Amino acid sequence: MKSSNSGLNRRNFLKVGGMSTLALTLGSTGVFSLAGATKGFAAESSNPTSGFGGYGPLVKDPNGVLDLPRGFHYKMLSRTGDVMPNGDLVPSAHDGMAAYKGEKGTTILVRNHENGTNSDYPVNGKKPWSAGAAGGTTTLIVGQNK
Repeated sequence: MKSSNSGLNRRNFLKVGGMSTLALTLGSTGVFSLAGATKGFAAESSNPTSGFGGYGPLVKDPNGVLDLPRGFHYKMLSRTGDVMPNGDLVPSAHDGMAAYKGEKGTTILVRNHENGTNSDYPVNGKKPWSAGAAGGTTTLIVGQNK
């Protein structure tokens, strides 16, 4: 049976939805009215709270992963190719995720992977969404930060 899809697949739907959300968000914050502004969006170094948002300049990450403003930090949960508890490797092509409240202060993090059939790090699962693709989701249970 052939699908009657009129050209709007899941990925394109999400792109259009994301762009629409971004446009509404930016429009509602007045950012479009700043098109002629000369200061730009980043905070001035003499006053890190001036201007539209901004948290100050980025500080070079010594690990070369992610530069962030002073006072911010990140925590790596896993990397593509790491071994997961079930023995599979963490798939590549992360392109979205959702977080849910778990039991005993944990967070359930569901990550989406848009892998093609030639991926070195595919999603391995018993019920693939498509036999012709290697994408899908992985779920992590993240403990409390202490």
